Amino acid sequence: MKVPRFAGILLALFLGSFASAQMDGEYTVHITDEDLAVYNVSGDYTFTWLPWPTDASTTLNDSGQIVGTGHISYSGGGASVDMDFEIDGKASTQNGKLRVQYRFKASGQVSYAGRTTKFRLTVSADMTADPGSNTMSGTVTYAVSVQGYSGAGRVTEKITLDLPPTSDGTWDLTFNVTTDDSGTVSGTAVGTLPNGDPIVFDVRGKYSHKTGTTTLILQEGRNKLRMTVTDEGSDLAFNKVRGKVLGQRLKR
Repeated sequence: MKVPRFAGILLALFLGSFASAQMDGEYTVHITDEDLAVYNVSGDYTFTWLPWPTDASTTLNDSGQIVGTGHISYSGGGASVDMDFEIDGKASTQNGKLRVQYRFKASGQVSYAGRTTKFRLTVSADMTADPGSNTMSGTVTYAVSVQGYSGAGRVTEKITLDLPPTSDGTWDLTFNVTTDDSGTVSGTAVGTLPNGDPIVFDVRGKYSHKTGTTTLILQEGRNKLRMTVTDEGSDLAFNKVRGKVLGQRLKR
């Protein structure tokens, strides 16, 4: 049966009334899904798996690079060690899981039985996060060399390291955007990590009247996300997400 033109227009308008609304205002989404998890491994650590207790403080930047400093202090058995060192590393995602790699070298002096000699420690660690237990586990290799002694002690072993309590992969994303008559979207979005650190994105995008979805690009430095969302009134549905935050790949 042929639908009269006027009736067809009314039908289109009727069906269109059920289409998702365009974005306008403030929206906050609490993200808990593993495929969209973001871990901030910045924090203070005590590496008990080294030859001596080692305190370290690290920061994760927007490219996933880990930088920090550490300190080794030990005294016992007639020997003493005291030195500072710098840390570098990387955070990334592998098969949807966080992978953290640390590397650092320390050199200084060790005193034993009244004699002081030069000392060097080299460390590399490779770990994967377990969101369920809020830990990272993997292997660490460290080598110790002391001037005047042939060879270097080299050990590889399995380790488990607690993630900071405020790094469980969940985070909040608060949009504050407007959509003009042409469907162009602009505004900001603030990603808030559990430790309170904010990532302030610039937002631009386009609303599709045909599909009722909005395509957005969020960018702040090297943090960049491209997503397609549906406005469901008081909430947003993430239909498709691609990009990186703090060096970690998000994909849906």
